Amino acid sequence: MNRVPGHLTKQEVAARYGVDDKTIDRRRKTEPLLANCIKAGKRVWFPEEVVERYFQYAQKRGWI
Repeated sequence: MNRVPGHLTKQEVAARYGVDDKTIDRRRKTEPLLANCIKAGKRVWFPEEVVERYFQYAQKRGWI
């Protein structure tokens, strides 16, 4: 698997925060912060700094 520097796969993001892949898909469609991703075929890559900012935002909101 080719690695995009500084990015995480959808599965890595889900595993890091203890949520399902489907949850990441739903949030990506509704949250503008997570819309900033790279799509390559069926793969989706999220910048690490965006994932961290979203996690902090979600914690403040009580979602995670």
